[in-house]
This record gives sequence, C-alpha cells and structure tokens, in this order.
Amino acid sequence: MLEGGPPLKELGSLMTRIQLGKHLPRDTGSLGKGLYEARLSYVGNEYRLYYALGPQQEHVLLGLAFHQKGSQGAQDRVIDLARKRLADWLRRI
Repeated sequence: MLEGGPPLKELGSLMTRIQLGKHLPRDTGSLGKGLYEARLSYVGNEYRLYYALGPQQEHVLLGLAFHQKGSQGAQDRVIDLARKRLADWLRRI
C-alpha cells in the first residue's frame, strides 16, 4: 500500500477535469494508439493514471491503471498492462 494511501480525492478531481476538457496541457500526454497518461503530484510523490477516451473521442473516460511513479521498468510494466486492458475493452465494444 502506498504510504498514507493513494490520493483518491485528487485523482477523482483530475479525472473530472480531463472529462470536461478543463485540464492543463502539462497534466496529460498521449502515449500513442489511444492511450493517454495523466500526471498527478501529491505530497511530494508523483502518480500516473493511464486512460483512454471512447472510440469517437466521446466523453468516456476509461481508467486503465494508476500507480505511484517509481523505476522506469515498473512504469513500463504498468503501461503494458494499460495497453492490454485497452485492447481488451476495444474488442468488447
């Protein structure tokens, strides 16, 4: 478990801003193939949310993974997991 627990309230606020298109450009970035990364700084820690929009870029926010930023290898594994979850979701819709 993350020390002090993950910042769920702040994560919810970030997701709402993304969904409403009111996030700052530095908050998000595209990782390609429909996968996006949102960055959240909280109490000296860095967190990453990997998400996707709906197929027509409609306001569907699909949170695929959330983690506290650590080593590059760990981050790569979480991104791979998010990509697999996105591919699975796209097959189902």
